Amino acid sequence: MNIKKGLWTLFISLILISAGCSQGSDSSGKNEGHAEKMDHSQHTMPQKEIKVYENGRVIELEQEAPVIKLTDQSGKTVTNESLKGKAVLINFIYTSCDESCPIMVHKFMDIAKEMKGDLGKNLVLLSITMDPERDSVEALKTYAEKMKADTSYWSFLTGDKDVVAKTLKDFNFFYQKNEDGSFGHGNSIILLDKRGVWKYTFNVLTVPVDIAVEWIKKEI
Repeated sequence: MNIKKGLWTLFISLILISAGCSQGSDSSGKNEGHAEKMDHSQHTMPQKEIKVYENGRVIELEQEAPVIKLTDQSGKTVTNESLKGKAVLINFIYTSCDESCPIMVHKFMDIAKEMKGDLGKNLVLLSITMDPERDSVEALKTYAEKMKADTSYWSFLTGDKDVVAKTLKDFNFFYQKNEDGSFGHGNSIILLDKRGVWKYTFNVLTVPVDIAVEWIKKEI
């Protein structure tokens, strides 16, 4: 009787274990504070992970970068294809911004100081305007000169307003035009790797330069 009872207990246990395994687990996770939805029809096995630091966070991704086809301050077309083979650091600004945009530009400059040997060769910087109606090619050229940005490795991009709007939307960048012509906007930096894959999103105002550089160097 004891043997039969033992076998019956083992049989029930195996059934329970099997049922538990069949439920699976949610590997995608939910990232607090990051509400963007991934398009599963375009990207295979998307992954997101938040790396939290004392003064900020890095969102880690692995997905194909959105289409980039914009015009820089010299009138040259910049595309995903022309960027391939180099890591790409992207921020979003507008030239009449006098608050967070100059901070973002100077953060790029601080990062550039730490990446000197790789600039232009392994790493390029892009600043995409959210105000293409006012930020023409000429306006961006003037702005780059005013900010003393080195355009040998740093491009300021504009384009048709609908194209720019789609590009910013595809990069999950939040912005909204106010009645006075200013913009409410996010402060993210995007990093693409040499394959053109979107690897990381940083909060430019809270992630320290050394943390950003640490993650950028992984893709050089």
